[in-house]
Amino acid sequence: MAFPWILAANASNRVMTVGTQVLVGFLLVPDQVGTFAVAAALSGMASPFQSADHARLALQDPVSARATAAVLRNWLLIGSGTAALVAFSAAYFLHLAVALAPLACLALLSLLRVLANVRVVLLSHAGRSGAIAIAGACEGNARSLTLVGTALLGAGMWSLVFGEVAAVATSTILLDRMDHGPGRGTLCLPRWVLKNLAATIGICLLVGVELNCSAFAIGQFCDTHSVGSFAFANRIANQLTLLVLPLVACETIPRLLAAKATRAAFTATSRREIRRMGLIIAILVLPLVLIGPTAMGLVWGTRWAQAADMLRWLAISIGFRLAYVMAKAHLEAFGAFHVILLLSILDTALILLVAIGAGMTGGALTVVQALMCESAVIFAVATLAVRQRLRLAYGAHAPSPETGTVAQAVLHEQPESGQGAPEMVVTSSHLAGEATPLLEGTACP
Repeated sequence: MAFPWILAANASNRVMTVGTQVLVGFLLVPDQVGTFAVAAALSGMASPFQSADHARLALQDPVSARATAAVLRNWLLIGSGTAALVAFSAAYFLHLAVALAPLACLALLSLLRVLANVRVVLLSHAGRSGAIAIAGACEGNARSLTLVGTALLGAGMWSLVFGEVAAVATSTILLDRMDHGPGRGTLCLPRWVLKNLAATIGICLLVGVELNCSAFAIGQFCDTHSVGSFAFANRIANQLTLLVLPLVACETIPRLLAAKATRAAFTATSRREIRRMGLIIAILVLPLVLIGPTAMGLVWGTRWAQAADMLRWLAISIGFRLAYVMAKAHLEAFGAFHVILLLSILDTALILLVAIGAGMTGGALTVVQALMCESAVIFAVATLAVRQRLRLAYGAHAPSPETGTVAQAVLHEQPESGQGAPEMVVTSSHLAGEATPLLEGTACP
């Protein structure tokens, strides 16, 4: 069973990350973190090609999964390299000279990440979850140890860059030792792969904007100190996301898929998963909202005072975002990837609107508060989308108008016979949109 291995690796990374975060708060200042955050936001232009979910499309080819994975890898390398060049050019023309050097390093890492992700998919296909977990744990430890070590030596902002280099290099080398890859491959992309790849890249492109436009807006309309404070607080809040996403991707979605065969099984599974995840989200979010800012003041004093002000609003936003993830998990279970794509388009448009609007009219805290409101809105829209999708799928068994939550919408739906498999193998590109790459790579396999 994959989940215990993944949970152990994720827990190890979270422990190391928390310890690293405490030390980074003493060793670095907001301006240094802000410079790295700007470079990371720009390098995020290459992130749509780094998702392991693209390579996972190869698993739809039961005859020659490795050959298809090789073709996908080649095209993803081309796309990632091109996006990296665009990011570098954008930094140059935007006169962000201070971010050019770290951006160059992070852009090159995007190519290694593509290679690593292909191997993760092949190992997963072979049932070698233990190997993936070991690589993931080593990646997190390498990032933390290198970051702290170089920061102690006075590397400043570059310690964050060195941490990412060490993490990606460690992961890539270990995964290469565990699986030697799918071979050279060609550039001949089958039509069915092209169609599905276009959908997943489209979602990831929007996710890249969602992840990075907030930090970029704060940097443009405020200052690097505010960007650093935002990135620091966001990293703390985002630990909740990194704990929950593996549960949704590795347990909730497969269980919803497996339970679709019968009415009773799907109803029971949906109720159980929503209650379980709702309880987990509440247990994680409430303490951060209630005591998080005070704890930051006790640990770091006034150095990260602006970040402490942002933390409470970011934690509430994360709570809505995780509920949004559960709504999208139900849509994915029914193969409604086009609905997820439409939600991502709307989400991106709303984030751009509120981030830029709040940045122009207020300060960094105003941007964070606006993002919290946007998270609540997109969750409400996703809930309506789930209800509508289920109404279309099950006709007369549609939910009653009184039901107002995702849980109620799902529990009032009863599957018909013949509504089994989704249109494509389960991917979770959209789930990546709930994690931030500003200070840490995505750790959800």
